[in-house]
Amino acid sequence: MSLPLELRGMRLESWNNPRLKIDQITTSKDIAILTGTANILLTRKISRILQEDFGIAAGRYEEGEVGVQLPTAVDGRDVFIVQPTNPSADNLQELYLMIDACRRAGATRINAIIPYFGYSRKDRKDRPRAPISAALVARFLELDGADSISTIDIHADQELGFTLKPWNNVHAVTVLRQTLSELNLEKPCYVTTDIGGDRNIRRFATSAGADPDLDTATVIKERINGQTRPKYIQGDIRGRDIVFVDDIINSAGSLTGAADLAQKKGAKDIYAVIIHGLMFDKNGRVNYKALDRISKSPIKKLFLTDSVRQLPDVIRHPKIQIVSVAPLLAEVIKRIHEGRALSPDLID
Repeated sequence: MSLPLELRGMRLESWNNPRLKIDQITTSKDIAILTGTANILLTRKISRILQEDFGIAAGRYEEGEVGVQLPTAVDGRDVFIVQPTNPSADNLQELYLMIDACRRAGATRINAIIPYFGYSRKDRKDRPRAPISAALVARFLELDGADSISTIDIHADQELGFTLKPWNNVHAVTVLRQTLSELNLEKPCYVTTDIGGDRNIRRFATSAGADPDLDTATVIKERINGQTRPKYIQGDIRGRDIVFVDDIINSAGSLTGAADLAQKKGAKDIYAVIIHGLMFDKNGRVNYKALDRISKSPIKKLFLTDSVRQLPDVIRHPKIQIVSVAPLLAEVIKRIHEGRALSPDLID
């Protein structure tokens, strides 16, 4: 059994070949933090904040199948599995198998910490003969044995009703607030690239200390010959520093198109905050078209979080800065373990 190529040669705590004898890790007796291979570095940051060790519980057999073996006993423990479920689907499969292993091993409680919830954009039946993928994923997590789910900025709030298990959806603005304050923005205006994001942009502006009525704007789009493009911006942006806010970026087409329009309409400095940076293709390679669009755009700085493992070319891009959500997730884990509420400061 082996790790992905990009992880080989790294010193990974508590990795064990599932076909060999399991060694104990030194995690506290009443808590266990586990991870798959989706974002080991984020889990390491969380463990350091909490001063708890963690174990890597997933890998690949030579034929490519996902293999899981818990690196420590979890009997009677409060287990936290940190695993984003961005493509490929193997990340989701790892999560399912780790939950099943913990349930069969006698864990007291199994908490799925999912920084990015994959398939979240498929949250409704938008055409005939199509699934509601997000509902199916949530249902599988419940049937598999997850006692609670925690996510960061889920794509649509109605997804929280797809399971009867407790679902905590926290907001990354709690770790982005300090980053934005260091920019010393002049009369900042927070802008959503889609009318469907109006509620989220108002919530984000309020959390950032702005007026949701006076300091927000919305990009209105039009569809011509099957192509969607920004038509106008509803809101006052002239002479102001603006911050585009969205939950997901992939091709960067909508964002950079909106930034070009904002520049034409008199915006001053232009920034963007995207929670989940998915700038890779279906094979997991960097989406260089997206990076090129960002390079040529008037965006001064694009802030992404590490909710998913960012690829080296994304991290090194001169206009991109990665902000870690590890402090946020560490606080989530601490409060869940101690039985303390996450609201109102982490969940509004």
